[in-house]
Amino acid sequence: MDAKTVNRLLFTAAALLGATLPAHSYADGADVSCEAEDSRRNCTLELDEISPADLSVEVMSLDLYRLSKTRSNAKGEFTFIAPKQKYFLLIDAGPGHVFDVGPEHFAAN
Repeated sequence: MDAKTVNRLLFTAAALLGATLPAHSYADGADVSCEAEDSRRNCTLELDEISPADLSVEVMSLDLYRLSKTRSNAKGEFTFIAPKQKYFLLIDAGPGHVFDVGPEHFAAN
């Protein structure tokens, strides 16, 4: 199995294990809020018990392709360009702490 396939399987597992995000917050101590500025999304991440600094944030298509990748800054802020297709975010906060932010979170933006 090549690395790309392994990554897709890991992302699929993370997405299936995560709960779906209602409009603004995520269960288990994570909160993501985003403001739309044209196609740019300016977001802030807050986590209970984990620092939101320097976390990997991946923009994923619904068929599990990584569209882009960014990192949060020291304040938990990150920015990305919203793709035209439906997407979700995978936020890796370390072992056992992967959060998905579902596409319905961005439906209004």
